[in-house]
Amino acid sequence: MGFIISISGASGSGKTTFARELEALLPSAAVVHMDHFDNYTEADPQTIQRWFLNGANADEMELPHTVRALESLSSGVSVKDPQTHEVIKPAEIIFLESPFGYEQSRLGELIDGLVWLDTPADICLARKCLQL
Repeated sequence: MGFIISISGASGSGKTTFARELEALLPSAAVVHMDHFDNYTEADPQTIQRWFLNGANADEMELPHTVRALESLSSGVSVKDPQTHEVIKPAEIIFLESPFGYEQSRLGELIDGLVWLDTPADICLARKCLQL
């Protein structure tokens, strides 16, 4: 069974960059990018705004494909990344790139540890603007 560590933080905090660096340093580890499996960010702006105005409850974001991928990897079964089509093999350490961490209860049940990237909001915003 793999030890699952969530790399979490705000949008633009550097989760993807950090996950890529860890993947390069620890080639025997597996990395699951939540937004490759469940792309909640593609919801229309009104839906996201409503979600925020109603309290931004992470449990309202259903992430069935991410949960299934983590369960499979933890059980020793490889999964295919739906975006890159690369096979993710089970590993002793599984890094989950997710903004939610423990806040989304279904993911929280699977996570063994968390790294929170506490990047200032102005830096996050600048990074997201540069991606446009």
